This record gives sequence, structure tokens and C-alpha cells, in this order.
Amino acid sequence: MSHLDRDFRQYIKKTSKITVQVAILVRNKAGEMLLQQRAGAEEWGLPLGSMTPGESLEDAARRELWEETSLTAKEVRLAQMFSGPEFKKVAKNGDEEFLVIALYEADGLQSELDFKAEVNKALRFFGEPLPALDALTLTLLEHCRG
Repeated sequence: MSHLDRDFRQYIKKTSKITVQVAILVRNKAGEMLLQQRAGAEEWGLPLGSMTPGESLEDAARRELWEETSLTAKEVRLAQMFSGPEFKKVAKNGDEEFLVIALYEADGLQSELDFKAEVNKALRFFGEPLPALDALTLTLLEHCRG
């Protein structure tokens, strides 16, 4: 945080915002789940990203699927919506971000992953047992199973 930001923080209150995100659940023909390992992270997670202004949830899901995995799908179907206190992030400066997450399932993949491509080195299909998952992915999958 810059000195200017820090100085302004003493005069204004912490901020709270709502961010709408989409997560994509992709399974291959063997039923394995596609997971992504983000840069600098040890855990794996579902492909995920934020919705942009003027975009529908479905369009955001299709865009994020392409951006995160280079995959397209014939259909993306809304599986479940998530919100609530377990989807709250607090920054070091005290700002709060409340996530609303739409989980989509992708069916009918129309492209294939090239695991040799540089962009896809952190993408893998996993069966059981799953690798170590990030906290958000764990929460999403537990709510889906429960």
C-alpha cells in the first residue's frame, strides 16, 4: 500500500464490495475433474474468474472457460449459486470483499487440452483422490456434495 493510500485510510472508512465470479466444473469422458494450479500456489482449484460489466453469467462462464483453459463447450449449465459469510475475503487494510459465485458445468467439450503447451502446464484432469485443493474450491465442492 502506498503512503498516500495509507494516509487517506486514516480519514475514510474501510470499504466493502460485492464481486460476482464464475467457476467452471469440467469433467472428461472418464469422469475426472479439470483443476488448475495458479501461479505461486501449491493447491489446485476450479477454473474461476470475475464477471465483467454488461456480461451475462453464462457468457462469463464461457469466457473464463476459454481464458483459463483454452477449452470451449457446447453447453455450460448453471449448477449452483453461492454467497454468504464463508465467501468473504478481508484484505490486509481491512477492506471486505463479498463473493457471489455461480458454478457452471461444461458439457460437450469442443477442443482438447494440449498438456505440452506452456499455458496449460498447470491444468490437469484428476480422479479420486483429488490433490490438495484451495479453500474456495473445497467449499464449493463440499456444498455441491452436501
